[in-house]
Amino acid sequence: MDEESLYIRHAGSEDLGFLQDLEHRAFSCNRLSARSWSRFISRGSAYIAVVDGEPAGAAVLLSRRHSRFRRLYSFAVHPSYVSRGIGRRFLDLLLEEVRNGGASCVRLEVSGTNARARALYEHAGFVVTGTLPGYYDDGSDALRMEYRFF
Repeated sequence: MDEESLYIRHAGSEDLGFLQDLEHRAFSCNRLSARSWSRFISRGSAYIAVVDGEPAGAAVLLSRRHSRFRRLYSFAVHPSYVSRGIGRRFLDLLLEEVRNGGASCVRLEVSGTNARARALYEHAGFVVTGTLPGYYDDGSDALRMEYRFF
């Protein structure tokens, strides 16, 4: 099977409909609002994974001025692209973007009950650094994970 064409780009206001739909399909709680997505778009923090010309996933990468750390605040692949290797390739491209930007570390939180996401992050090289009890709106715990470039 040939690998599908995939690249990442910054999200634009024209992506809001896709982002809101993806948010409802991918997450059962702690969903980002259209207002939050608009803010992330205006700050250049929102990314879209594009497969064969169509949006297939979205992520938010946060940074602070003068910090070498980045936070992967949100990461999702549209259900129609799940189990096709898109998530792994999308994450690899985001990590490359972060590394090229000079960061030394990416941190994230993931639901302790989301085995698929945890496996994706662990496969990429993230390690669990802690637990955040009751982190999500539904009361579930989060695992704090970290990826270091050097």
